[in-house]
Amino acid sequence: MLSKSLSGDDENTNNEPGELQQLTCHPSAGPLLIVLLRVLTYSSCTDKQSIQVTDEKTSIVDRRLGTSNPEPSFDVGSPAHALVKRILCWQETKSPSEQEHASDIIYGLAGETRGSHVLETIFRTSCDSFYALVLECGTFFTASTLQEYAEDNVSNFVVQTLLCTARTKEQAEALLKGLDRVISSGFVIDPAKKRRGILWRSVELAAKYRVGQDSLLKAIKLGFLAYGGKEDETTDQDTIEEGKKKKKRKKASAVSIEDCILQLIDLKSPVKEGGRAEIDVSGARTVFHLLRFVPRLCEDTIQGITRKMPQESLELI
Repeated sequence: MLSKSLSGDDENTNNEPGELQQLTCHPSAGPLLIVLLRVLTYSSCTDKQSIQVTDEKTSIVDRRLGTSNPEPSFDVGSPAHALVKRILCWQETKSPSEQEHASDIIYGLAGETRGSHVLETIFRTSCDSFYALVLECGTFFTASTLQEYAEDNVSNFVVQTLLCTARTKEQAEALLKGLDRVISSGFVIDPAKKRRGILWRSVELAAKYRVGQDSLLKAIKLGFLAYGGKEDETTDQDTIEEGKKKKKRKKASAVSIEDCILQLIDLKSPVKEGGRAEIDVSGARTVFHLLRFVPRLCEDTIQGITRKMPQESLELI
């Protein structure tokens, strides 16, 4: 099965899930498939000049910021494309919504440790056209799908990969809109949930494509409001309208981004003299990308650093 997948022969009369799908979740075969997919992608990439080679200093900065380096994408009809279609049991004659097995395979891979790595590699190496088809097939633009994936201990990393591989402004906007509820609920704000990577990647995406920044800031403020258990004076009381009891909604104005910066960075002083200070890595990266928003939206972030942070903390950083 594996040798046929690598041959580029995508004529599969049955096109049913089987041995290859099991191999994607195997502790040895899964990583091997990832390597093979990357090798096939690079060998068939027609635009190798687009692959950037960074120097050592740039590489260190990118690693500390969690910046994803550009990767080659396979061409339509290439052996890598054929391999991916076999993994997903993709049916060429059917639209994403009509696929018999692909959506279930995507869902299954996303929730399995090794399978999720294969799926993430597919996102990173797919050509733009096939990438869009996979996102549509996996219903990744719906709020319910993104919330379910974000709450899972494995598939939340798939969401993070989606956020750093979006190819168009429209895709970025749709993903951010779908994650609005996850962020405003405080789920990705709470450090105990270990989901701040989703917040960081969301802010990074909004900064990159210059989309959804106002809405994202509002969601972040509501998220901190929900996480901190604080409510605006006008939100903790019920009102009576036409004989019906109505709960007032929380207002994002009850908290400012300026007040969130300290909690995002979460700086901890060294335990002993000469030791190193500790910060929340995902939170600090979130603040970095907040500073890349359009100028009119950066003021609160800057004020949160310059006004809210003690001098000793600034010196430690």
